[in-house]
Amino acid sequence: MLNTAHVLELNESVGSMLMAVVTEAPVAGDMSVHLAGDDAHRTCKATPAFDGAASLQPGDHVLVACDPVQHYYVIGVIKRKQAPALIARDGTRALISHANGDEMLQVRDAADHLIFEYRPAEGKGTISIPIGDLALKAPNGDIVLEAGRGIRCQSGTDIELTGATAVKVTAGTEPNELSTQLNLTPRTAAITAKQLELTAKRGVMRIATAEYFGIALNCTIERVHSVVEKFESIADRIIQRVKDSYRQVDGLDQTKARRVRTLVEDAHYTKAGQVYVLADDDVTIDGNKIRLG
Repeated sequence: MLNTAHVLELNESVGSMLMAVVTEAPVAGDMSVHLAGDDAHRTCKATPAFDGAASLQPGDHVLVACDPVQHYYVIGVIKRKQAPALIARDGTRALISHANGDEMLQVRDAADHLIFEYRPAEGKGTISIPIGDLALKAPNGDIVLEAGRGIRCQSGTDIELTGATAVKVTAGTEPNELSTQLNLTPRTAAITAKQLELTAKRGVMRIATAEYFGIALNCTIERVHSVVEKFESIADRIIQRVKDSYRQVDGLDQTKARRVRTLVEDAHYTKAGQVYVLADDDVTIDGNKIRLG
């Protein structure tokens, strides 16, 4: 705003002072002003004579001093039509603008693309880089993104997260047994959750050694094909229910048990090249008809 002491000092060395309205922003050092204090009401060129004059815009009311040789100087601002803009050499500017009666702070590039905007009435800020990249760097510290509600990340191509020692993702208010956690280190990937769901149309798992520890495992599978070099199973009890069962053994099929019981509701057919029945005690064959030979 206008410095009164500065004006009084200048008034001693100039012929007169007039009020004027800026009609053209400063160009090549001078600006156009419309003199409103003399009878001619004329427009003339005036030289800015105070710091901040470069931000003057058309419509601003200024104080103009005239020297004895009729050269005009803009020595102060009486009233601005709009808030001043800070303009960089490449044309990037910071300004306060208005929309629907609300005030906002904006930073725009030379092509008038919005780079930053803050709307105090809405409590909303926007950072936009129309051409080029945006980098947030803290070489000797942390970067913290904190929001009272949600944080959403969206990319036109890839999203990449890299941590030199670890990458941790936690869903829950605190890391405890009720939260879901994903921990990635250079050697391990760990998922901790009360319930884990995997859904895919097709999946491939390549694991050199795998271990499963659980209380119950329920599977519903349409078809299973497995190729195993050696299969070993240890169980307290095995219960199988099948409609039809076919098994082919190219070598030896051996069953070693304390007791063996076979219950067949219909026919029992056994065919072999040779049959040996060896018992340490009695052998009993009971039937309505017994045919030998």
